[in-house]
Amino acid sequence: MKFLCLFILCLLPHLGLAQVTEEETTEILHDDEEAVTEELTQAREKRQKSIQAIEKVSEKASALFDPNIELKKLGYDSFTPSSLFKTEVLDLMEKTLRQAKLNEASPDMIRKLLMDSFKGHPLEKHFNRSPRLQNFIIDLMRDEKALYSLIAIFKDKDRLKHYLYIWIGIMFASYFLKRLFISTYWQKSTQWIVGLLFSITVYLITLSSFCIVFKEEVRPVIALVKKNF
Repeated sequence: MKFLCLFILCLLPHLGLAQVTEEETTEILHDDEEAVTEELTQAREKRQKSIQAIEKVSEKASALFDPNIELKKLGYDSFTPSSLFKTEVLDLMEKTLRQAKLNEASPDMIRKLLMDSFKGHPLEKHFNRSPRLQNFIIDLMRDEKALYSLIAIFKDKDRLKHYLYIWIGIMFASYFLKRLFISTYWQKSTQWIVGLLFSITVYLITLSSFCIVFKEEVRPVIALVKKNF
């Protein structure tokens, strides 16, 4: 821009719009040279700051941990149901989720991530045909409170044991009640229907028991279920 202004000033005498003496032109050139030098200095300083910022980012990136490597150090190749009972694995999972910052990701980005993770899985077709299920999982992954509440359930060993005793009691009671009330003399279709209703009732009782024991932890998840279903 400075060079363009200087070029216009040099043309002005020829156009008869103004008269510029040699001394004035020299002064203008001198001022312009100082301005260009200052701009170059500022640009050099700005570039140096950018390099320093990139170096800091690189240092942070190199300091980030790889969850797969950390998980293998704990003796697991992947997150499995059995690994969720290990406090170290739960801490690693929580740390991974915090660094992923899924709550800042867009729903479309998480949807694509889910589609890629379900590719080739037996549940892929069912997942692709269930937009409500997709929205529920997306909301769950973006809701920090709901995610960390679920992790907190597995960390609470005492209440998990308490629920395990309740679950065993329900299973034993349902077994004996089923044998007591379902007669072998009934028709097969009747036995099947009553048995199915009995199983659904037992499932609802166990689910209700779980929600009662972990009332505070499942509350955010229940809110998401109500929202999507």
